Amino acid sequence: MDYLLKVKAKVYTDVISHDNYNLSTTVEVNVPIPEEKWESEMNILVDEIEADIENCDADEDDLDDASGYIGTDGDVYDSNGSQTRIAYHLMDFGGDMATILDHCSALGALRDAMVAELEANQPEKIREIQMLKDMKDLDSDDDEKEEDEEDWYGDNWDRLSDKMKMKEMVVGEYPLDMLDELARRINRK
Repeated sequence: MDYLLKVKAKVYTDVISHDNYNLSTTVEVNVPIPEEKWESEMNILVDEIEADIENCDADEDDLDDASGYIGTDGDVYDSNGSQTRIAYHLMDFGGDMATILDHCSALGALRDAMVAELEANQPEKIREIQMLKDMKDLDSDDDEKEEDEEDWYGDNWDRLSDKMKMKEMVVGEYPLDMLDELARRINRK
């Protein structure tokens, strides 16, 4: 049985810029993730978060009292204290949503869900739909070369691998149910 995760993603067709994308191309979709992969990733995230908590300079009480967090994309997201604390620690060690989905081999499922959503509700986005359909090998386990930071911006979009383009499309917001589940697992130990 698959775990369904609600993910927000934005569809780019050209230049990557968090300050310069059309909000109408942000879609919210359910991404099916095989249960065993989701469980494995959650266990890894719990271990990483616990290690980050041990080495963290932030005051945990301040994090628990916070309501919201600033994501890696600079946007502010609503969350309660325990969700904010988990989001803070995820960001601290680089556990962004794109990486989580990649570890779960779910980038292909994300692409398929985005295509279905756009075809059903924004069929005029022909270019965006075709670009997504053309993306291949999103869930391969091959370690591909790391693109340089400079390749992520400007006219270099076409040089990125399909996997890196797909990872850039995932919005920085963590699903609240995922944050709640991680908080429960950490507080149980």
